[in-house]
Amino acid sequence: MIFIKKFLLVYYYKLKVYKNDMCRKFLRNIRIRNSWDTVEYIVEAKCSISRFGDGEFYAVGGDGNPFQKSDANLTRVLREILTSPIPNHIIGLPYSYVDTKPYVFNSKLFTYGWLAANLEKCVIPYVSLDTTYYDSLFTRFYMSKKNKDCDAYIKHLKKIWEKREVCIVEGVYTRLGVGNDLFDNAASIIRVLCPSKNAFDMYDEIVSAVSKYGHGKLVLIALGMTATVLAYDLAKRGEQAIDIGHIDIEYEWYKIGAKTKVLLKNKNTDEVPGDTSHDSFHDDMYESQVVFKVL
Repeated sequence: MIFIKKFLLVYYYKLKVYKNDMCRKFLRNIRIRNSWDTVEYIVEAKCSISRFGDGEFYAVGGDGNPFQKSDANLTRVLREILTSPIPNHIIGLPYSYVDTKPYVFNSKLFTYGWLAANLEKCVIPYVSLDTTYYDSLFTRFYMSKKNKDCDAYIKHLKKIWEKREVCIVEGVYTRLGVGNDLFDNAASIIRVLCPSKNAFDMYDEIVSAVSKYGHGKLVLIALGMTATVLAYDLAKRGEQAIDIGHIDIEYEWYKIGAKTKVLLKNKNTDEVPGDTSHDSFHDDMYESQVVFKVL
């Protein structure tokens, strides 16, 4: 009975989206390349990427979320990123906007529900049909996908930082790659730690720290909407910066074969109730990589 209700909801939301002439035209004409092509382009072009998903588009519309309060300046900058392209930087939009076949049912339900409520207000006014976009979900390769055999894709993904000196910019409880081998092919890793919430409030301090410690390195950023802005600003300075989001969480879920989103020890798993990230934690390698804290 629950599945039937969800199925009918998907049908209702999809019908609502495609009955709207503006939304139908937009979704049929927007160009978004898939995850594999997105990674391939990043590797070949050595470009930066800023990713837009539901949280970023809420902010584009002027709203906040639990991890970043509403901020008029953030809204202004996110709109600027969408409307002011630069050559060494690409923009990610969810590939699920144009093709839901690779995704599990609950993902389809979320996508059509979100599009029905927000596409016309938050997305269409700021996204150009003349631009080629890339997949903002390229870091979401496991939990929302039907195909759980991710070995080949992960090897492809790891080419981005292969033999590169990496500066990770992350929330203080994010701990990208700690306890796993996701970044074992990087030449070196340093870390700049930032607030886990409302990081944009300290944006100038974050930019200053990354400019000092990340110059000439590949900058990987897991910092919510602040990552979206920072990747763009660093690209304008000639640096390569990747808004990399939940990649580590997805990798951890893949490694344990999780069927649903579950808490992970010592990491901020913000999409799951509960929190183990504040538990007693120490890792010598991780501590040695931290070069600065903006807290």
